[in-house]
Amino acid sequence: MSVKIAQAMDAHVVLFTTSASKIEDGKRLGADEVVVSKDADQMAQHVNSFDFILNTVAAQHDLNPFIALLKRDGNMTLVGAPEHDHPAPQHCRLADRWHRRNAGDARFLRQARHHLRYRTDRHASN
Repeated sequence: MSVKIAQAMDAHVVLFTTSASKIEDGKRLGADEVVVSKDADQMAQHVNSFDFILNTVAAQHDLNPFIALLKRDGNMTLVGAPEHDHPAPQHCRLADRWHRRNAGDARFLRQARHHLRYRTDRHASN
């Protein structure tokens, strides 16, 4: 659903999956790009390139590879609710000033709209 909403807002959407077999499904949903997160080369192509990541995974997983994809002051919002907490991110990543928000945080929606609006405004001016 988040892919469709972001596409409707004219955002460039990159969908992450752990399985190459889901690439076509991601494109069919409307993603502009689909990245297999277990492929180090694909992940390396996106280092420091995202203003905003909406992480919808409802299972415990390592956040560090995704934190590396955020630009300085980027925002990763976690909306999945795993049974157990995620492993703690590396401290050096935290020093790079990334932000993590929970879906229950009212600021989340304002920031998501801001990031998408910024993307849309920048896209329209090109």
